[in-house]
Amino acid sequence: MGYTNRELSSIYNKNDGYCHLCDKKLSRTNYNAPGAKGAWHVDHSKALANGGTHHMNNLFPACISCNLEKGTYHKNTIRKRKGYYQTKSDSGCFITSACIRSKGLPDDCYELQVLRNFRDTYITSNERGMKLINEYYRPAPLIVQRINNLNNANEIYSELYCKIKKAVSLIDHKMYSAAFEFYCNLVRDLKKDYLV
Repeated sequence: MGYTNRELSSIYNKNDGYCHLCDKKLSRTNYNAPGAKGAWHVDHSKALANGGTHHMNNLFPACISCNLEKGTYHKNTIRKRKGYYQTKSDSGCFITSACIRSKGLPDDCYELQVLRNFRDTYITSNERGMKLINEYYRPAPLIVQRINNLNNANEIYSELYCKIKKAVSLIDHKMYSAAFEFYCNLVRDLKKDYLV
């Protein structure tokens, strides 16, 4: 099926330009361009063979490899294969929670309480903060899973824990803007290191 430029833009923007199966960043201009960086296809979330339709609410952006691998499978099957899952106990602080667990600290430890409060007050109070939250929640579970699959996961979490403690210290000293920038950079670096 052919799509208009407007339809392609709408589909691409549904997931902010990320593959809805593996969260890889896609390139809007590389639709159906195998081999190109960020190349993507339109994926039928519910496969046509399983009764899906060409309606826009069934169409999502997917990198070419995910789309081909998915075939008639349900999207959750492919997402699990890619290591994308989350647990309810993470309460949204996926990476911090993973660091805390690796240290053997409880889910209500000081660091998590401070960061959750910071998220729920300072970060959610501005548009840029909401954008960060949206960008964070999509890839964070996959980043955690990819780190968990590495032999040096505990070492990585120890390094991340030191960075998290720095963010907490900035918040404790009421340096909210600096803490926000620090966390933005941390998320950006993690995406670059584990998703590209």
